[in-house]
Amino acid sequence: NLRAVLFQAAPMIMVGLAGCMAFRARFWNLGLEGQMIWGAIGATAISLFDIGPQVLRLPLMMLAAMLCAMLWTLGPVLLKLHLKVNEIISTLMLNYIAANFLLHLVYGSWKDPRDNFPYSPPLQSFER
Repeated sequence: NLRAVLFQAAPMIMVGLAGCMAFRARFWNLGLEGQMIWGAIGATAISLFDIGPQVLRLPLMMLAAMLCAMLWTLGPVLLKLHLKVNEIISTLMLNYIAANFLLHLVYGSWKDPRDNFPYSPPLQSFER
């Protein structure tokens, strides 16, 4: 089913485009996975905590995803500019921190309260 393939490929396409922009600026960003994770955390937080009216919820989720991903990128950028830390190493290592923080949320405070299984509660219909 083409729709299902495009639905699953859309995040990877957007991450690839973001990577292209970083590579054009000669910043070897290999932390795209961590940025995608933090974007998902930001968008999910908007949903879980019912921030904003229903009409604005989806745009707020997109804005939160972009802001969280950009803030996550700020760390390696500052490390490169001020301490001359190689961005390949710092962005790769930060991927593990992002993934483990996501596991901490999913197995901890964001666990679905209905069945206590390690996944967050489903998004509401107007958030999809």
